Formats: sequence, structure tokens, C-alpha cells
Amino acid sequence: MSSMSALFQLSMWIRTCHNYFIEDLGLPVWGSYTVFALATLLSGLLLGLCMIFVADSLFPSRRRRPQPFPSKKSFPESSQPLKKVKEEHKADEEDVSEEEAESKEGTNKDFAQNAIRQRSVGPSPATDKS
Repeated sequence: MSSMSALFQLSMWIRTCHNYFIEDLGLPVWGSYTVFALATLLSGLLLGLCMIFVADSLFPSRRRRPQPFPSKKSFPESSQPLKKVKEEHKADEEDVSEEEAESKEGTNKDFAQNAIRQRSVGPSPATDKS
């Protein structure tokens, strides 16, 4: 019964505030309803936020251990300093560009002889087992 009494007192306080907004401040009725609607929304948001904080403090989430990343020790390049690896990549790119230039020159000469377009094929997977 004490909770029912508290709700009745709350409704009387809201009625008093409504009359104050309409009569003393001169707000229209819809303005008073808007004020109460915004107050209801804000109080609900704040109470919900408090409930989340309480729930998180009472029942914290379990921390999962991060999955270990695969070790880079299996790669021989990772043991070399970074500069050496970059130099090797640049050297490889230069070798490829020289080979491409030579192959383009050769294909231009052969193009007049053969009108068929040919594709270069690497070693077959069955023969390369390293």
C-alpha cells in the first residue's frame, strides 16, 4: 500500500507541475505534455544506463584470450633485416623487368612469323616438388 501511496503522490506532483506550466508560465497544453514526454524519455535513458553499469559491475563479461598468431619463424625472410629484404625485392623486380623487355623484343620478331598468340607456361606442378 505504501507504493500505491507513492504513485498517488507522484501523480499529484505531476498535476501540480502541469498547472504551473499552463497557468503561471503560459505554456500551451501540448507544450506541457512535451515537457513531460521529454522528461520521461530522459529519465528512462538515465535509469537504463545505471542498470547497465550495475549489471556490468555485478556480472563482468569474460575476457577471452586472443588467438596466438602464427609464428613467422618458419619464413626465412623474417630472419633477415628489413633492408636486405627490400633490396632483394628491388633486385627481383629489376630482373623481371629485364626479362620482360627481352621477351617483348623476341615476341615482336616472332609475331611477324607466327600469327598465333602463345602463352608462356611455367613448370608443371607434378615436376616441381620442392
